[in-house]
Amino acid sequence: MYSFLKGHIVGTHPTSVVMDCNGVGYELQTSLHTSSQIKVDNNQKYLLHTYFQVREDSHTLFGFLSKFEKEVFKLLITVSGISGSTARNILSSLTPNEVHQAIIKQDLHTIKSCKGIGLKTAQRLCIELKDKMMQLSSIDESTVSTIGNQKEEVIKALEVLGYPKRITEQVVIRIISKNHQDTDVSSLLKKALNHLQNR
Repeated sequence: MYSFLKGHIVGTHPTSVVMDCNGVGYELQTSLHTSSQIKVDNNQKYLLHTYFQVREDSHTLFGFLSKFEKEVFKLLITVSGISGSTARNILSSLTPNEVHQAIIKQDLHTIKSCKGIGLKTAQRLCIELKDKMMQLSSIDESTVSTIGNQKEEVIKALEVLGYPKRITEQVVIRIISKNHQDTDVSSLLKKALNHLQNR
């Protein structure tokens, strides 16, 4: 029903945000991975990829900064016993890429480290999702690799210009999350400088 929403963030909580889209406020459930990269800022618009889950007792809208996280989430909830809230907990304990790799590598120890996930559920996730996660990898791996390389180049360039890494890393990650298809170094650097100069 909803593919994405774009607007200003007017409220944040550890696992949810409120987005103002042209005067309509949407509450989106988020992972810590997503919410930690978002802040209330009337001068900044965010694009969140969405998944609308309809159940007998609730209608819940989930939001993700990256399409990759949304796709991992959608695979997780296909497994019996994994609700939207459980999938969100998994993506709050691990990054989307860590979840993706742990299932492909059958890393039960890492999967079990997530809140609410026992041995049997971890085994079920690995058995049912390994092949599907590998297919997702073939779609997204090159993009993830390219983005990772470009991110490091931009951060290094900003360090040379005198900006501290702890600040530039947050800024660059936020920009890439909103413009995940734009991996041109000069474009990313321009956006990062503009953001840093207007802080």
